[in-house]
Amino acid sequence: MLMRTAQRRLSRRDQDLLTLLVIEPPLPYTEISRRLGMPIGSIGPTRARCFARLRRELAALEANGGYGTGRDRRGSCRGRPAMV
Repeated sequence: MLMRTAQRRLSRRDQDLLTLLVIEPPLPYTEISRRLGMPIGSIGPTRARCFARLRRELAALEANGGYGTGRDRRGSCRGRPAMV
């Protein structure tokens, strides 16, 4: 439950990237790059930032009894097209 709530608090782009990284069978970075319209070299650093945001959201949810911080969604991925 907390994981889903934390993931929903991420930007849509972050959610899409994390989903593509964990689906089975795993997708190669070339396919993730194509689907998200982002340079292949940006996937690793963006992934690291997404996981860091997810960890912060989970920590906030746990600290506040599952209610989070009340912050708006944010992230470096805002303003780009959603996964196709």
